[in-house]
Amino acid sequence: MTRWNAGCEMNKIDSLLTQIAKQHLGIRTLETRNSDRFDFHDVHVNCLKDALYAAYVIGHESGFSNRNETELAHCDNSKGQK
Repeated sequence: MTRWNAGCEMNKIDSLLTQIAKQHLGIRTLETRNSDRFDFHDVHVNCLKDALYAAYVIGHESGFSNRNETELAHCDNSKGQK
């Protein structure tokens, strides 16, 4: 099994998620800014649904769902490095 570049892939994913947040939710950045005023947002449920749908479509079209679980584990920061 070949290992893919998780850092590069995460940068692409972060960029796409930020684009979706801007377009569908009116959120300029997904970076934590340590301020309730900037880190918490009121979002209409239809906008949230549109954003989730956009993320799903992008993932589906990119074949992201075809990667196996082991490869995805390398990309999950909450599990730490393996």
